[in-house]
Amino acid sequence: KETAELDPMGTSCRTVDVLKLIDESCQNKNNNCNKAVAFDVTWEVEKFPQFLQQNISKFNLVFVANVTHISPYIVTEKLFENSKLLLKQNGLLVIYGPFKKNGNHVGDNNGKSNQDFDDSLKKRNSTWGYRCRDGEIKVLAEKNGFKMWEGDEYGRGNEPNMPANNFMFCFEK
Repeated sequence: KETAELDPMGTSCRTVDVLKLIDESCQNKNNNCNKAVAFDVTWEVEKFPQFLQQNISKFNLVFVANVTHISPYIVTEKLFENSKLLLKQNGLLVIYGPFKKNGNHVGDNNGKSNQDFDDSLKKRNSTWGYRCRDGEIKVLAEKNGFKMWEGDEYGRGNEPNMPANNFMFCFEK
């Protein structure tokens, strides 16, 4: 079965089979995985698929990639709010994508290419744009009871090298 993937503003649609790929990958490596579930993070609980409604506070992981910068800010807010509902205690919200740090773009030439891309997003839609790790993201995490992983017992930081000056942040409920 193919899944329709809508962009956050509902202006275009492309058909992908990403859930099948996730399921096949998981089942090839583990026999204890439920099927992947797609849903719109801006929905209220009453609109969640039945499987999600029946499993509030039972999930180990919510993962999103390349969402927060190319969607209205309400999507980022609801991502944290709904992840708080779905995750069990100590569950993880993992967010991958481009972000600002300390209010600044990162990368070569003082983040010039990221600044240019961020500006182009805002021209397309004024509610889009890079979110700041130490600003909006930190505030939303704290407001919803998440703690950002800052490193581990091996001294590795929360920001492994990622392609295209992107970041992967882990938040524990």
